[in-house]
Amino acid sequence: MRRLVPAKIGSVWFALDAAPVAAVAGTCRCVPIPHPSPKVRGVFAWRGRAIAVVDLASLVNQESALDARPRTLVVEAEGCTLAVPVDAVHEVQSVEDDAIVPQRVTRMQFSTGEVDVLGAPVPVLDLSGLLQSILSLESRDE
Repeated sequence: MRRLVPAKIGSVWFALDAAPVAAVAGTCRCVPIPHPSPKVRGVFAWRGRAIAVVDLASLVNQESALDARPRTLVVEAEGCTLAVPVDAVHEVQSVEDDAIVPQRVTRMQFSTGEVDVLGAPVPVLDLSGLLQSILSLESRDE
């Protein structure tokens, strides 16, 4: 059984594993950083520290609008704490492991497959793969 959090950016829903989601906060007040990468756009103040803001809009072919997104997922994975601005978040959904199938209808980079959630197929975000990609890009830029 997998527990997934459905979230939406623009008009596109996707899901991610619920375990790494530490909190759902309000609007992300992103502080820009010099020389941002395509996915890490700035930092967000969270519990007295600055955490990286990851922009997933490009993964779902949507416009980047970090400060306009009303919700922020705070995610802890791979030793990192990240802010992921989204337009909507739905309650956790429990699905059988075999309900996640290879992508047929949806297309999303860093997806482990798709699953029917809220009556429609949505891609399942591979958070570890995304983080590894970000970390490898950041280390290459140093």
